[in-house]
Amino acid sequence: MYTRLVSVIVPNSILKIEKYAFRYCSSLTEMVLPNSVESIGEYAFGNCTSLYQINIPEKVTKIENGTFIGCKSLENIMISDNITTIGHGAFQECIALTSIEIPEKVTAIEDNLFCLCSNLKTVKIPSNVTYIGSGAFSGCIVLENLEIPEKVNTIGSNAFQNCNALKSIDIPIGVTRIENNTFYGCGELESINLPESIVSVGKSAFAGCTSIKNISLPDKVNYLGYGAFSGCSALTMVKLPTGITTINANTFIQCENLENVRISSSVSSIATWAFYGCKSLRNIFIPNSVTEIANDTFLYCDNLTIYGYANSYAETYAIQNGIPFVVLETGDIPSEIGTIISIIAQKYELKVGEENAIPLNYILTPDSIKNQDVTWTIADESIIKPVDVPVGGYWIEGLKPGTTAITAT
Repeated sequence: MYTRLVSVIVPNSILKIEKYAFRYCSSLTEMVLPNSVESIGEYAFGNCTSLYQINIPEKVTKIENGTFIGCKSLENIMISDNITTIGHGAFQECIALTSIEIPEKVTAIEDNLFCLCSNLKTVKIPSNVTYIGSGAFSGCIVLENLEIPEKVNTIGSNAFQNCNALKSIDIPIGVTRIENNTFYGCGELESINLPESIVSVGKSAFAGCTSIKNISLPDKVNYLGYGAFSGCSALTMVKLPTGITTINANTFIQCENLENVRISSSVSSIATWAFYGCKSLRNIFIPNSVTEIANDTFLYCDNLTIYGYANSYAETYAIQNGIPFVVLETGDIPSEIGTIISIIAQKYELKVGEENAIPLNYILTPDSIKNQDVTWTIADESIIKPVDVPVGGYWIEGLKPGTTAITAT
């Protein structure tokens, strides 16, 4: 290891920088590569902790795995348009890097490419990218916005883990899975748009996303992994898609502001601690399809009332666990469209001002109703008015002190 090497000018006769050539040259600050260089090997400049800038010659078409890993002083890197591939971990832990533009010919953001780039704020991903690898942006704690190209069809596990400043993101229509820990710990993430193509949400995919208030799960989703929304403390309402058969352990644990959950008739079991510590959960409708609920599923849900049908498993469970239970009448469905048999009444306390707007929640029964559109009517709109909020649902804003009725039909 040449720890005292400070500056290198590579002669024009050199065609290749071998792998590991300058790795751990911790005093190297500057490297000038001639246009004769055609390739740079894996980890060639890995852990050159003082290297602050470097140019990639025009003839180089690939940045190999780990080429600049641990280059903690690297602030500027000029990448030619001829680059077609950037290997996994190539810029991992480049903590001084603040922005980068990836060349248009690159089609994949490989695993751990920008992992732990803690000052990376701006990244431009080219339109031809189809793959974002595992841990690609993990630990990019100041990355606020990222536009994912429409051609992306795969986003790996941990891809955006602990991107604490990320506020919103749109997932392209080609993506079918949100993998394990994809957005784990994204504490500032407020808005995420999931396309209808999504079929599964992995383990801890949104765990610790403490700013998400509402999330719309596409109808095709048939799997929610262990702890998928654990610790989403701002989440207020969830409607589970009809393809879900099991609510896995810890799915909504410590979702402290979750008030309302609608469980579809496809669900047969609810696992341990699924709603543990959801202290604001006031009502939950459990259909007849549910035949198994763990004893500690609703532990510390002190304000909970279960709604369901007479002589159902849900009723037995509620009685055995000392949870209030409200019996709903099944009624008849008079037409193909169906009618609303029951909407649960609730009381809301609302502070004046648009910044205090809240969504209204409802539960429709029976579960077989096909048309589940609800029309809201405010008796006195001088006290409360509806607010247009892009995350969906029916939101209301308080205008002045008073009391008024809101009906749903």
